[in-house]
Amino acid sequence: MNVTEEKAYKWLTDRGVDGLVFRQRGSPDFLASSGTGYEIKLLRNSTVTFYDSQVRELKQHGNTYIMVFNGGTEPVARFHFNDVTIPGFWGNIRLSLVIPYRKPEDTLETGYLTKQEAAKLLKVHPRTLMRWVNAGEVKAYRIGPLVRFSETDLQSYMEGQTIVTDEESNE
Repeated sequence: MNVTEEKAYKWLTDRGVDGLVFRQRGSPDFLASSGTGYEIKLLRNSTVTFYDSQVRELKQHGNTYIMVFNGGTEPVARFHFNDVTIPGFWGNIRLSLVIPYRKPEDTLETGYLTKQEAAKLLKVHPRTLMRWVNAGEVKAYRIGPLVRFSETDLQSYMEGQTIVTDEESNE
């Protein structure tokens, strides 16, 4: 248990939350005997970061509260997971999603495109493409230090979306 999780445990037990079980791996971090989950996050530069796998686990659990600490003994924010969109904002706190990492050897089996190649395929500017990634509309992968896009993910995105290209939006 890290320092932030210890502070959260103390804060929760001081408020009478019974039967808290700490989960070393997986989300939420704590489960109460009532079935409520508590995911503990540290606020860094007004940002709380989530990983793709965490978001999936939290969606499966359902009844989970996100508790945000900034180094103090009290949470600076507490909200229900279902009340937010990730990536997005809760008040002035930015909720960001980490782009999943893939090993470079995994990319040999399927085709991956650079940001410029993917933007050209979608007929948008690379900055527009990255805005879509940050909004969670298009899936991207971090391969080594670079961001890449799976051809199959882009194809399924194009089939399911009506894309307004940068050229059309300027008309």
